[in-house]
Amino acid sequence: MKTFKLILKSLISNNACIEGGRKKPWYFAAIMFFLSMIFAILPLFVQTMNTKGDDVFANYAYGADVATLRFNEHLENEGLKMYVKTSGETKFISCEDSAGLAKNDDFHHYLPDGVTPDFNIYYRSEMNQEEFNILLGDQKTSTIFFYQDRIILHLVNVETKAVIKDMVCQNAAKYMEEGRSVNDLLSKETDATVRLNETFANWKLFIRDAYNFTRLTAVWQTCAIMGGINAGITLFMGLMIFILTRGKNNPYRLFNLWETQKMSWWAAITPSILALGLGFLIPRFANILFPMLIGIRVMWLSMKSLRPDGSGYAESN
Repeated sequence: MKTFKLILKSLISNNACIEGGRKKPWYFAAIMFFLSMIFAILPLFVQTMNTKGDDVFANYAYGADVATLRFNEHLENEGLKMYVKTSGETKFISCEDSAGLAKNDDFHHYLPDGVTPDFNIYYRSEMNQEEFNILLGDQKTSTIFFYQDRIILHLVNVETKAVIKDMVCQNAAKYMEEGRSVNDLLSKETDATVRLNETFANWKLFIRDAYNFTRLTAVWQTCAIMGGINAGITLFMGLMIFILTRGKNNPYRLFNLWETQKMSWWAAITPSILALGLGFLIPRFANILFPMLIGIRVMWLSMKSLRPDGSGYAESN
């Protein structure tokens, strides 16, 4: 019970963090360190996990609705089939003609008709960076590139031609079921408006699924990078406490490096809780909140409780 009370007290008391780091078993500090790292990266985890490939189309289509409908109609008229195929353990997007022969170098280019904006859709079996740059041109035309192993979207503002989004769906077919067909995205409705809207709704779901591999990869990369940074800063704060108490006449010179590390771990829990709450309220700053707050907490601890005159922390018996 005394330990639990000390933990609660450490949320606001610097002396409690020092007391816990010095007097309590190491595993209490380790648990608090672990929980602090989890709390600190949780907003980033949720934010990245909730990112979807079709988020860019949440409010505006940028001409993709008409372009994808035409693309589907072209596939149907030419007897072409695009679907998820498996070779060994690898899934990829294949394009075949009516005889089942692979169309490895086929592409479709859509031009404006006086009503709709420029929008290009290409299919290639393999990525060629030089050709990709040529096809992308001045980057002022919205384009979707289909490759066997990825889908690349380049979206621009219809009026200003400013780039809205560049998105790469790596390993696009990995989380799709075998046989899933791009052709099936075409709505069977006869009403033109309904046909357009339903087809584009199907395409948005397709893009969302194609983005899954990239999304999940980004989640773990983000968590690993920020988790490493947060852990490194927390360890550095423990080293700073150790260095700041090395003065020849400093009454806290008796603290060793292991003790100051545990003090930092005890002190990290409050910044992590604040970073958790503020990270959801202000998602844009979620990645910098914990490093900033742990720095403030340790600076406050050092200035208030570890004064060189010994008037801060006093060891309790």
